[in-house]
Amino acid sequence: MYSKHKPLVSSPSVQRDVCQQLQNRKYKKTNNGKRTNDSAKARPSKSKGKDKVRILCCQNCHFLIERQNPGPSPKAKIIEIDAEESDEAERLNERGPKNQSRQHFYDPIAVIVKGSKRWMFKCRHAGCTCKTTVPRTVGDGADFADEPQKPPLGNLATHVRKVHANALPAGLADATDDVPLSQEDARIMERFLKRGAENPTHEPTQEGFYRYFAAWCLEENLAFTLGESAGAQRLFNYIKLKFKLPTDTTVRNKLDKIYDDLHDHVVQEIKFGVHWIPDNAYIHCLDHIVSLVVQKIMNTLEEADDPDITDYHASNKQHPSHYSADDDPVLQELEAEFDKEMDEAEERRVAWDTEKEDDQAILDELLRDVDEWSAIKKVM
Repeated sequence: MYSKHKPLVSSPSVQRDVCQQLQNRKYKKTNNGKRTNDSAKARPSKSKGKDKVRILCCQNCHFLIERQNPGPSPKAKIIEIDAEESDEAERLNERGPKNQSRQHFYDPIAVIVKGSKRWMFKCRHAGCTCKTTVPRTVGDGADFADEPQKPPLGNLATHVRKVHANALPAGLADATDDVPLSQEDARIMERFLKRGAENPTHEPTQEGFYRYFAAWCLEENLAFTLGESAGAQRLFNYIKLKFKLPTDTTVRNKLDKIYDDLHDHVVQEIKFGVHWIPDNAYIHCLDHIVSLVVQKIMNTLEEADDPDITDYHASNKQHPSHYSADDDPVLQELEAEFDKEMDEAEERRVAWDTEKEDDQAILDELLRDVDEWSAIKKVM
């Protein structure tokens, strides 16, 4: 194990910064411009009459050289740092969140592309042949972790977002857990699956964007030319929208299509889901409603006043609501008169039939007498 000594710099944050700076300076330039590998030694240099010490990092990054006091004879103190402490300091010095896109790619391979050194990342997902490269500054035998400054990996995130947006990182989809689930875990998983079935994932499309944009204009009473305005174009360009903004004609056409779809949906719902006469239906004050309906019909025929102005039921509601023909003397008189007329008509019909039969009998008797006459008598 390495021995540990108290460093000259007491602040941990300053120590980490110094360590990182020294790790990034493994090489220095000589006076003739050539790159040479330097060892972990403190060499004095003169600048404007003052002695200075160049502090460098050794090959295995286990030793740091720091000068105690400036002077004509530089003195160096070697501080031994454990390898685990050095790795921990390097991890703490990394900024920003961890790159989640690396889970979707294999470990990078050092390659040469058109004469330049590159790191090549190959996608892990089955059927995907994507191979992305980033700049490389270390040798062929080095690892990606040896890069002094990590190259940008934005192209990896772009590929994952566009191609594998809803996919789990390769290798995690088939992972299993041997720990049995409790009842609470099972209920949570059941609710999670239910929400997934009720709200399935969707892939945004140009047509869907047009429909939502048109509905937005209608709900908020916005101008149909909103998509053609310079402000809207600046806004959507800022968020890097991949869809084309609609024109006023497109918004109008999409609203017409939305109306047709909603109309068909409402018709189907009414056809199969709405009962015109429910089982528990009943009408309050039936006589008043019937009176208003009849009065409205008569008003349309110009035979009664408008029920909205004059309500006939209000002035006659003291009368019985239900009509009985047996209790109506006027109707009884009309029916008796009608029956009398019918009887008289029947008598006349019977008398007419009787008279007609008598005439026919007389005619038949005359014809029989004529048949008995002689030819001369018939002529006479």
